[in-house]
Amino acid sequence: MSNIFGQSDIGRVRPTNQDRFDYGTTIEKITWVVVCDGMGGTNGGDIASSMAVESIKNTITRDFSEDISHNEVEQFLKKAINKANFEIFSRSQKEPELSGMGTTVVLLLIVKGKIHIAYVGDSRAYLVRNGEIQQLTEDHSMVQQLINDGEITDEEAKDHPQKNIITRALGISKVVEVDYISEKKLEGDLIISCTDGLTNYLDQNDLLTCVKNNNGDTLVDEMISMANERGGNDNITAVVVSD
Repeated sequence: MSNIFGQSDIGRVRPTNQDRFDYGTTIEKITWVVVCDGMGGTNGGDIASSMAVESIKNTITRDFSEDISHNEVEQFLKKAINKANFEIFSRSQKEPELSGMGTTVVLLLIVKGKIHIAYVGDSRAYLVRNGEIQQLTEDHSMVQQLINDGEITDEEAKDHPQKNIITRALGISKVVEVDYISEKKLEGDLIISCTDGLTNYLDQNDLLTCVKNNNGDTLVDEMISMANERGGNDNITAVVVSD
């Protein structure tokens, strides 16, 4: 059975927290985590991220079955995210004050010894295994495109003026392209799901140091405290899943 610890912090600058997250373990011993970072208007980001988390949570807890094959999990997760996307988009069309609202999402599912991740935007998932850390997701962002095209380096990306411009989000159009990755789950693995309020301040080495020096709740506390100490310019959310 997995241990899950999560926390969201408003940070030191923003007037509201537009991040949302939730997690659980079903009676079929399926572990799930969803993390969202909302955007748009005074209330739009709050609403978009809240709607996404609630919709995806309901889909997983109501419809996911242990009988679903590994090959079917990808489509299930993508459909869950697209359902949430359509609900957010539809509401923004009906309520002009919410026009343009959206949210990132990173959705993690662990079932039958396999890690499944579906995501949109620049919220991330990391895998810590055997003392090493690996970023599982790839940001849907302007800066990541520049890195992929060889126009800037990873180091230059850290302070790039367009670093917070994302190229995909839930709620902007009727359908959204969802990326997916899977990985075999090994004993001792630790997974971090988080928003960019954390990764804007902590690189992979920082995260790995926190993991080595902390466990469970103290790990989440330490990562969020460090992000705040370094500026806390955004909302900060982190969820950790470990054995």
